[in-house]
Amino acid sequence: MSEVIEIDVHPQDPDTPSRPTIARVVRYVAWALIGFGMFLLGFVAHQLFVTTWLAQQNNVALAEDASDYFATANVTEVAYVEPEPPEVVAPSTTEPAWTRRVARVTAKSTTQAR
Repeated sequence: MSEVIEIDVHPQDPDTPSRPTIARVVRYVAWALIGFGMFLLGFVAHQLFVTTWLAQQNNVALAEDASDYFATANVTEVAYVEPEPPEVVAPSTTEPAWTRRVARVTAKSTTQAR
C-alpha cells in the first residue's frame, strides 16, 4: 500500500488538442476589449486633466485682454419696445369636417350560399 500514483495534470502528449478555436477567439476579443477600455480611460483622463491644465496656462493674460476690450467697447443702447398682444380669435361654432359621418359603402356578395 505504499505505492504512489502520479497524475500528470498537464499532459505533454502531442495528440492532445490545444484550446478550441472558439476559446482562443473569445480570449483575444476579451483582451482587445480590455485594451480598448484602457485606451478610453486614458482619453477621458486626458480630456479631464491635461486639457484643463493646458487651458489654464494663459488665463491671466486672456482675462487682462478681455477687461481691456470691454473697458473700451462702444455700447449702443436700444430702447425697449413692448410687443403688441396677439389677436384673439373666437373658436368656430361650425362642426369640423372630421366629425361628420361618412356613408357606409357596402358591396353585394357575388357568391351564393349552398
